[in-house]
Amino acid sequence: MQPADELEHLALAARISGVEVEIVLPASKEISRERMRLHYLDWGTAGRRPIVFLHGAALNAHTWDVVCLILRGQYHCYAVDQRGHGESAWAEDADYSGDAHRGDIEAFVDHLGLGGDQFVLVGHSMGGFNAFNYAFQHSHRLAALVLVDAGPTMLTKGARRIVDFVTQTAESDSLDQIIEKAIAFNPRRDPRLLRRSILNNFRQDPTGKWVRKTDLRMW
Repeated sequence: MQPADELEHLALAARISGVEVEIVLPASKEISRERMRLHYLDWGTAGRRPIVFLHGAALNAHTWDVVCLILRGQYHCYAVDQRGHGESAWAEDADYSGDAHRGDIEAFVDHLGLGGDQFVLVGHSMGGFNAFNYAFQHSHRLAALVLVDAGPTMLTKGARRIVDFVTQTAESDSLDQIIEKAIAFNPRRDPRLLRRSILNNFRQDPTGKWVRKTDLRMW
């Protein structure tokens, strides 16, 4: 999306969420570690307590856009595209283990120098498990740990439904087909936001098909 389109999308998302905030775009940045390139969104504000956000499986850093807009006045917000997702690289060896994800978080924290100041780590679903895995080894670095839709056990039926939806929408001939399936999967999605949200999760390949940015080898 062009910057003007992104701003329009964020403004609509904030309005639908019922919040009044200054609408700004994050800085798009990258770090590299051990054959892995990680993309992240830096929402600012420098000098304030950092919060690192980790999205769920088959999602991306934009999951946290409205949350970061709300919190950026009090915190320095970072939203990471985890390996195999969004604009981050796919693992050459298809390693999407907990240890690999923890190593990415460790490298990210070290690269930004967050280890000296305690930061808040927030994870949703898969990101929640990865956040917990990091916290288990590095609790002394954290001011707080926030887990969203993640716990000690996983509901197999719900997880299977998500995996089926992701694999069934691995590629499509058009965005309209993806939107139709996404609304069928979750009728509460707002169609006004859905098209632009999908653009953060899919790319068009040379054949014209729309394919997921997610590396499905992780399943």
